[in-house]
Amino acid sequence: MVAHDFPDIADVNVRFYAATPDRYFSLRLGLLLTLAATTQRYGADLAEGLACGPLRLQQTSPGPVQFAPQEVERYLAIETVMLHHHLAESIVRLYLAHLNHRQCPWIEIALLRDFRTYRKLEKGIAEEDEIADAQQVATVFLGSKEPPTGSGVSPDRWLAAANCHRTLLIEFARHSYEGANLYNAAKHGLALSGESGTVAIGPADDVPAFVVDGPWVEYLERAAAQPPEPRTWFRTAELVNAPRSWLHILAGTHMLVGLWAAGYVKHCRGSELRPFVAAAELDPGALMVFGVQSGINSMSFPLGAERRGDD
Repeated sequence: MVAHDFPDIADVNVRFYAATPDRYFSLRLGLLLTLAATTQRYGADLAEGLACGPLRLQQTSPGPVQFAPQEVERYLAIETVMLHHHLAESIVRLYLAHLNHRQCPWIEIALLRDFRTYRKLEKGIAEEDEIADAQQVATVFLGSKEPPTGSGVSPDRWLAAANCHRTLLIEFARHSYEGANLYNAAKHGLALSGESGTVAIGPADDVPAFVVDGPWVEYLERAAAQPPEPRTWFRTAELVNAPRSWLHILAGTHMLVGLWAAGYVKHCRGSELRPFVAAAELDPGALMVFGVQSGINSMSFPLGAERRGDD
């Protein structure tokens, strides 16, 4: 923890909690789902012309723009990857910034700029080596280890909510840590969204043990190796389970509501500027239960080794 001797630290906190990160991610998810549900309507609007201020976007060819189902699926796959990872990393970073009663979470977030340091902390949460118990996690997302007096929430229900938050936090950390290569490829336009396909594993003449169907996103990655062993390149395909990701994202926005309310009460109580919540009126049962993804969600195929000395 870093002690900050800023004369206006209270104002910094007030400005920080005036933001609404949960609404930002909810809006992104809503826009993604809206486009998914009304793609052909977007094509018709594009033919008529879309205007925003001085900018006008219009299709030059006559008639409404038609989007093939495969095009829509590819777009949704890439955008879902981007949104899911962005939210997962944000939750982990905000959790770290609020852990152990930080004086100014905004400064803590700004300080955590070294990539290796963050990855080490993220890995510790993902592998459950450096994560607090459920009650400590509850202080970040619910505001206290135990239900506040007069809240009407039983200790058992509060603990169940705390365990749920801890489980989801670990899942988000794992998603962010293990999906870094996929996210970077998608972020920089280097990931290719392939056709939907089915992968079945099992005897050729019997019912397969596993069947996975959906859109696959491909990218290249290089495996680490210790000298003098050569580093090997792989072509990796990741399954994008969009509905599961959307539910996971929605659960994450609920977590942000609680974290923000708890953080505001701790750092800004009594301030004149009131953010979108006025008190920690939290419902521990607000988190939704989302489906479990199949254990088969990626495949890697070796392309070849590179010579040592090559970057």
